[in-house]
Amino acid sequence: MRKITAECTIGGLLHDVGKVTYRAGLEAGKHGAGGARWLSSVLERTEDFGAVLDCVRYHHAAQLRGAKLASGSPAYIVYIADNIAAGADRREGLDEEGTDGAPYDKFLPLSPVFNILNGNEARGVYAPERLSPQAVYPAGTGCAEAPDYLRIAAELGSELLKFLTPEGEYVNSLLGLTEVLLSYVPSSTDRRQLSDISLYDHGKMTAAAAGCIAEFLAAHGVSDYKKELFDEEQRFMERRAFLMFSCDFSGIQNFIYMVEPKGALKALRSRSFALELFMEHVVDEILDGCGLSRANLIYSGGGHAYMLLPNTAAAKDFLRAAQKRVNRWLMDNFGAALYLAFAWRECSAHELQNVPTEKAPYPQIFRDLSAELSRVKLSRYDAEALRALNSRGYDAGRECRVCGTSDDLTDDGLCRWCRRFVDISNDALLRDVIIAVVKQKPEVEKHFIELPDVSGDGARYAVFTDTNGARGYAASDCGVRTYSKNRPHTGLNYSTNLYMGDYVSDKKTELLAEKSEGIRRVAVCRADVDNLGRAFIEGFVRKGAESAEERYRYQTLSRTAAFSRQMSMFFKYHINSILAREDKAVKPLELSGGGEGGRNLLIVYSGGDDVFLIGAWNHVIQAAQRIHEQFAAF
Repeated sequence: MRKITAECTIGGLLHDVGKVTYRAGLEAGKHGAGGARWLSSVLERTEDFGAVLDCVRYHHAAQLRGAKLASGSPAYIVYIADNIAAGADRREGLDEEGTDGAPYDKFLPLSPVFNILNGNEARGVYAPERLSPQAVYPAGTGCAEAPDYLRIAAELGSELLKFLTPEGEYVNSLLGLTEVLLSYVPSSTDRRQLSDISLYDHGKMTAAAAGCIAEFLAAHGVSDYKKELFDEEQRFMERRAFLMFSCDFSGIQNFIYMVEPKGALKALRSRSFALELFMEHVVDEILDGCGLSRANLIYSGGGHAYMLLPNTAAAKDFLRAAQKRVNRWLMDNFGAALYLAFAWRECSAHELQNVPTEKAPYPQIFRDLSAELSRVKLSRYDAEALRALNSRGYDAGRECRVCGTSDDLTDDGLCRWCRRFVDISNDALLRDVIIAVVKQKPEVEKHFIELPDVSGDGARYAVFTDTNGARGYAASDCGVRTYSKNRPHTGLNYSTNLYMGDYVSDKKTELLAEKSEGIRRVAVCRADVDNLGRAFIEGFVRKGAESAEERYRYQTLSRTAAFSRQMSMFFKYHINSILAREDKAVKPLELSGGGEGGRNLLIVYSGGDDVFLIGAWNHVIQAAQRIHEQFAAF
């Protein structure tokens, strides 16, 4: 990551930290200056953070205009990125929380983004809780208080001191920390506006836009940010500086369900887990290839992802090459069973802000992406790929007893991939497993899987290990990155957290059946969310509004990101505590007996809009009703 991109990303994530310290009573006056003072007090070597502190101190027009900054200061990038993420230009005079006479209520609580989804007019609010495995449900009334913000500021300062550097090395750790602490803190406490965007979501989208702008300007040789972004701001807002990127797997269902009766439960889970790893690896490799961080990941789940990328020739070249490499790898390993379609759409800052509103350019971005993905899937293979598919060798005498291929068969009648899915089945179910991505093929055969070659540097390998093992890989020359499961912020500062529905009471079907009431049977539950795609594109359109401005005023990038993140959080994270009955809001529902502890079942997969459970028949029925009820409450 370029130095300027790292500074913009960190500055974007932390630009509104002064709102926390102002509401806590630690700083007085405008939140930009207060946030910079507070950061200076909690960080070591503040001389190394000069550019980041400028981003925090001067991210509003009035302050930036009076500052004596170099024309190449990243503060100009964070300023315009903040405006893009907010979805509207700042009004001078009342632009900062902490300004005398401004219409702010600093203890205004966060409202759920669902309050206005699909034409709703709900009035629920959140308490400023720390993100945890237990879901936070909206209440009818409430407010935040100074002690809540004092607690947040104390933990934030303590953790930043431990790891933050001005380079991009720990950006993903900073993302995890701010997600844990700021997910239920409102970005705006302006009483005239909806307060349904969290400080985390707004900071993340500001960082995403800032990173793209830094890369776009670098690609075009622009070093005078003041002229480009401040003096000629409206001109830049019309430039197509961004790519909205999407990728989508085809063949997921057939791939996951390609199992044999013996050990089917483990095979289903490990295949699902492998697909999640494939997608997350592709996401990270694309972000690395474009010089960005996971702040630019808008959504990932159910074999689908959205990212905000810079509109540069280098980024497009990388995406074209990556799509070809990934699908050649998938073809070499799985034939035509899996395909990953790529699509992107050039867009301007004004389009991301839905300007002009009467033309609704923002939802059109996603419609265009969907159409392009469909087109790519209809013509997925070129002549070279078709020749390669048709030239694959076939041994008429032997076939894998699971998938039917004749490639690389082992002595037990499985191909190497079906054998690999059996080998990793226990690793995939471990709740504390750390996944280290490395460049060299490990020596321990049973505890890794191969990952696609995305960047052109060769295949990567996902090794299932523990914290100490992950630290060892990270310190070695072959270490690339590490992933943890459902640990959004830990001492493992170089690790990226992956939310995964991984609840399991027993790993074998027969053991689950034995724990059922009455007849010894298991049940299977499949569930999905209706119209999620439509909600994603037009859920915040106010269809009864008379004017275009009112109709589309809530259709913003930050709101889309907040909505998609909350959906993922429920089905990838909170569902575990609901099934474990650790969520205190979940009422007991027992068909008979029941007892204490978690429900006797296993999540095969849960994410996006799709859930698949297997377990004791009566507990599966209980779980289905409870998930339905808790999702409605959520």
